[in-house]
Amino acid sequence: MRILPAIRFTSYDHAEGDVVELSGEIAATWCNAGLAELVREDEPETPDQAADAKPETTAARSRGGRPRKSS
Repeated sequence: MRILPAIRFTSYDHAEGDVVELSGEIAATWCNAGLAELVREDEPETPDQAADAKPETTAARSRGGRPRKSS
């Protein structure tokens, strides 16, 4: 989480822009109150990085065909 305004409590002190790890409940509360925003420090995984990833496949077409119209 990135701290938006400086926050000072008795047990900790965060300056504006500090990046900290918070538990899910506290993170959600602070985001909803405008005190912090979610940031992601790790880079998204690319296909080159995922050596064991399987290639995407498309669904096979159904052999059942289209439904018949009733006459």
